[in-house]
Parts: sequence; C-alpha cells; structure tokens
Amino acid sequence: MTRQYAVARPCFVRAGTGFEPTSAALSGWGPNMVAGPPVLGLLARTIEVDFGDSDFFAARLTADLFRPVRAERTFVGSRVIRWGNRIRLVEAELIQSGEPVARATAVFYRKSRNSPGQRWADPRVPKPPAATEYPDARLVGTSGDDSVWVPLPCDGPPWSGAARKRLWATGWSVIDGESPTPFARTAMVSDLTSLVANSGTAGIGYINGDVTLALTRLPIGNALGLEARSHHACDGIAVSSATLFDRSGVFGECTATGIANEPRGASSPTPDLESAEPGRRVR
Repeated sequence: MTRQYAVARPCFVRAGTGFEPTSAALSGWGPNMVAGPPVLGLLARTIEVDFGDSDFFAARLTADLFRPVRAERTFVGSRVIRWGNRIRLVEAELIQSGEPVARATAVFYRKSRNSPGQRWADPRVPKPPAATEYPDARLVGTSGDDSVWVPLPCDGPPWSGAARKRLWATGWSVIDGESPTPFARTAMVSDLTSLVANSGTAGIGYINGDVTLALTRLPIGNALGLEARSHHACDGIAVSSATLFDRSGVFGECTATGIANEPRGASSPTPDLESAEPGRRVR
C-alpha cells in the first residue's frame, strides 16, 4: 500500500568540519532557506555533544534566530559562559560564510531530589494519537476537541480554524547516520511552537525570532507532541506558548515571540546583529 504521509529524514549530512543541509531541512518560507526545527536540532546537538554530563540536566534551551539560515555549508561553535557546581551556562552558534546566523544558550542544573510539599499543577494532559494511527508519520495534527489526526502539512482542518492546535512528531533526526537524542529531537519540535500557537483562519500570522524550551525530563520513545497553550498579540508582536507531551504525560513547555507575517521577498533585508565576539570554538 502506498504511504499517504511523509516519514522523517535526517536534516544534515557531515561535510568536512561542517554540515550540509539535506532537502529535509528546507523551509517553506524560501527556496534556499533552512527551516527552524533543523536549526534548533543542530544547536541542541552541539550543546549536548560538547557539554553533556550525566550528573546534569539541560533544563532550558533558548535559541535566537536572527538571520536567515541558508541551504549551504554550516559550521557550529560553542563556548562556556559559566561552569559551576550546580548551574552551568553554555552557548552554541551556527556559522555560515564566517558570520553567525543563529545562537542558543542552555542552562544545565545538577540533578537532585524533588522538594517536599504539594503545589498546583494543571491536571489536563494532551492526548496523543493512537499508537496504530500513522505510526511512523513525520508529522500529524489535530485541533479543538477533534480526536481525528491528519498528516501535515494540509490546507484544511486542523490548521484553517481558530481552535487550539496540537501536533505529534515521530522519528525526527538531525545528522544522517547518527542516532538522534531525545534532547535534540525535542529541540527540533520546540520550534513548531509558532506553528501551533500562531496559526489561524488567515494562516500563520507571526514569524518567530526565538524559541525557549524548558524541560523537567526528556521524552520517552521516538515521538512527542506539542499543544498550543496561549497566544497574545499587540502592535504586530506576539507571545505564544505550547505544552510538550508524550505518551507518559507532560514534560515541558515552550515559548516564542514573533513579528507579524507581512509579505516580503525571501531575499529582503533582515535585522542584523553584531558579529560574535572572538574566542569561539569552531569545528
């Protein structure tokens, strides 16, 4: 039987000391642009490879997407900002043509015991699709109270309305030939906060310039979900959030800020920031 949905494929291949985007990494915003999830995945992978420690947990990742990431040779660099006994703060960046195009900071906390006492927690848990429903589909979605999941992208429901949206991603990976880690996979999906929270009756109304991922644990298995939690907008600026979940429950939150999606060419100028300071490790 012919598949009616897409299966996830690696977003980068190794190329010397850098990486080349594959067709799976391309964005719908322009023919030569890399989508946000691969950017987040490569940043998260760099941080995890360079600074991962079994005694520490990466509780927060914040990525700033301040330049278009082109479909060309990409290098990664990283550095330590603070290396403490309980808290560690590190940074990674993507570099193209000698210039930084995206950057992420991560906070690692030393693992310990949960504090005693009881606190309020939202009892509601998003419901994933059945395990037998599109079992290896790259991305499926639903909206509102509808329990019907459909492969994405699609032109009709669940994305054409104003109801709460959710998605389920399976098998996402960053580097060809390299087993993806739960942290990198979660970082990739976190960039879709804008998709679930900023999509409405007139399409995706805002383009996110950053993403913050906050975790209490890593997802279990090779699939995870994202459900819109809030959306607020004023003067063309939006703040949105989404809940991360798997088949065992909620394990994190994502937030993103965005700017109104006004039509413009893919080659239009974008806000620029100063080049990164010297002293970075670049591979």
